[in-house]
Amino acid sequence: MRLPSGSALMVMLIIMLVAPTVVELTSSNPTTLTETVVKVEPTLVEFGNVSGDSIPIPGTRFAVTVKIYNVINLYGFDLRFRWNATFLQYVNSSVHVSKDTYADGVLWNPLLQLADEVNATEGTYWISYASMSPAPSFNGTGTVFTMTFEVIKQPYDYETGGSEVGQIDTVLDFSSTDLAPRVSEGPITPIAHGVEPATVRVWEKRSELPTYPILKVVPTEVENLPGNRTFDLSIWIIGVGTEYDIKSFNITLSFNSTLIIATGIAEGPWLRSYAQNTTETTKQIDNDKGVATYALEQIPPTTHPPPATSGVLFTVTFQVAYESLEYPPPSCELTLEPAKIVDRNIGSLTHTTENSTYTAYRPLPIAKFTWSPSGHTLPRDQTITFNASESYHPLGIEQYAWDFGDGNKTTSATPVITHVYDAESTVTVVLNVTDYGNFWNTSNVTLSIVELQNAPQISVINPLNESNNFIFYRNTTYVGFRFNVTVWVSNVADLYAYQVRLDYNSTLLSMTRAWLPTWDLTWIFYGKTTSKPPTTAGNSYVQIGDAIVGAYPTSGGTGLLDVIELEIIYAPTSETASCSLDISHADTFLLDPNINPISAEKTNGHYDLIYLRPEKVASTISFMISKSTLSLGEETTISGAITPSCSANVTFLCRLSGESNWTYLLAIQTDTQGQYAYVWKPDNAGTYEIKVSWSGDQNTSQAESEIRMVKVEPGPSETVPYIVAGLAATAIMLATAFYFTRIRKHK
Repeated sequence: MRLPSGSALMVMLIIMLVAPTVVELTSSNPTTLTETVVKVEPTLVEFGNVSGDSIPIPGTRFAVTVKIYNVINLYGFDLRFRWNATFLQYVNSSVHVSKDTYADGVLWNPLLQLADEVNATEGTYWISYASMSPAPSFNGTGTVFTMTFEVIKQPYDYETGGSEVGQIDTVLDFSSTDLAPRVSEGPITPIAHGVEPATVRVWEKRSELPTYPILKVVPTEVENLPGNRTFDLSIWIIGVGTEYDIKSFNITLSFNSTLIIATGIAEGPWLRSYAQNTTETTKQIDNDKGVATYALEQIPPTTHPPPATSGVLFTVTFQVAYESLEYPPPSCELTLEPAKIVDRNIGSLTHTTENSTYTAYRPLPIAKFTWSPSGHTLPRDQTITFNASESYHPLGIEQYAWDFGDGNKTTSATPVITHVYDAESTVTVVLNVTDYGNFWNTSNVTLSIVELQNAPQISVINPLNESNNFIFYRNTTYVGFRFNVTVWVSNVADLYAYQVRLDYNSTLLSMTRAWLPTWDLTWIFYGKTTSKPPTTAGNSYVQIGDAIVGAYPTSGGTGLLDVIELEIIYAPTSETASCSLDISHADTFLLDPNINPISAEKTNGHYDLIYLRPEKVASTISFMISKSTLSLGEETTISGAITPSCSANVTFLCRLSGESNWTYLLAIQTDTQGQYAYVWKPDNAGTYEIKVSWSGDQNTSQAESEIRMVKVEPGPSETVPYIVAGLAATAIMLATAFYFTRIRKHK
């Protein structure tokens, strides 16, 4: 895997994958541990000999090995290796990670490859690996990699300015080396170590002295340098025999100042190799005329004969002033005219010149494109839009040629095009752009096309109703009420890591906590070892994710990603408070084991707090009396049910017939089917009116039954006193009548 440069989001993800067991590979205050060494072997590789014999050195190949010696508790490394690409050309390399695979290797599985990148042009190699839990730390000595080079240049003796055959030593070393220990907590201290580079020695070839000294511009050709780039041209003197005693020189280098401009002149080392001192008599740049003139004179005493038969008289620094939009691009000759070399005894010397050529840079067009939907795994039978609008050349792009990798090719004059893949496959899409100067360049990307039903989906789900909506009502929901938001993935394959970023309106909601449901059987990584990086939260977002520790096994199918708890912090006084629970941005992603994005559709959630709740459902309550006429002391059963069914309190009310006010009798709870029953035993005789009611709930309106009559007659024990009283009254009345009759008779 190559770690993408310039991608802060991806670098942070890699750190998340390694944490907390493996530390970030940075240097900070190492402790002294001299026995640990990063070493290049062999330490010296030599080609040619001191005699300068004509041995065919260019084309010769050799290999070196980079090892870590005597290390303890190693859990990761980051090495930046380098070489001189002027003399050595990279051929190939072999990485010896891990020790499970290579007996002489380093680190143990499972591993995470952070970087493995060769830049043969610059002469650099970046390699970085880390073990991951539950891998043990590495102890001892092991090989990190071997690398094969080819020697591509052997200089002549005069190129180094010496009179004898010399050597060119190039170093195989490191721009940086970091060794990381295994730590579980506390401060991170990288493993202190030494570094031992290697030397590649190439002996020069012996040259024959020419008849006359040569003035030569080096390099002899300069090309392919973009605008504002600087470069140096050195003026050499070659073939100075023992018969010469150079006193001074005055040389003018002519150039085309439309293409390049001179910015500086510096004295070369050759004259000082046998003169105690020198003095500059002329040092002048005229970019209007396109000339740079330099004159130098020795100051005695001198060493005779000169120790160096060849060397640099002076160097001119140039800057590129023009980029061509034509072909062939313009060029100019850099000539040494006039040029004068003065010998102390002979005077002006006859010499020959070898000039240089500069060719202007003609930039290629930039080929670049994006595609939507994004990601490297896309569903078949879906329209994909390819957009090459970022392709560029100053002359403009004349033609966009597309090869979609499934046998379909097309050419267009416009940058945007659509394509539909009708079969599962892995395709390489190639864009070839041609500018109006008929120069072209390409760019490509590899995509996996899968069945539509297998296209992954990331969705915000309400766990209470399995929809994307979270609807609450102001009359039944209060500020401070909390609810859970779940995020699910479906139809995913080869899932190695994921991250969810959920954005919300911080005026309406507040995130109280977020967690990975590791105990839940539906969690997508259930039963796997994961890194569990910390959750990141801001004022209006929360970001949470996880990654499998080790390369395999990955996860697939449908599963829960995370749970986020939100709290309502604002309640509207009218209308509705709404916001999106948004996951549809780049910080929500799925990754495969190569840290490549898995394309997925994203479905947001929606939150509503409604001020007025919807109209309630009408309800009824039935009412039956088992016995409507009874004697005092007897019981009757009052029963019925609420429709629609629910569990609620039913209230009983009664009054004597003819009265206006109802009297609360009692309240009882229905069962889950809404049914109720109550056995009533009246305390007094009389005719009663009875009804039942319930107050309704959040979704259902209240209801009241019809009125029913119950007649309660006195019992036998209550009639005896009335009969006795009647008989007594009759006796009194008869006695009174008898008394008044007798009085009348006496009169």
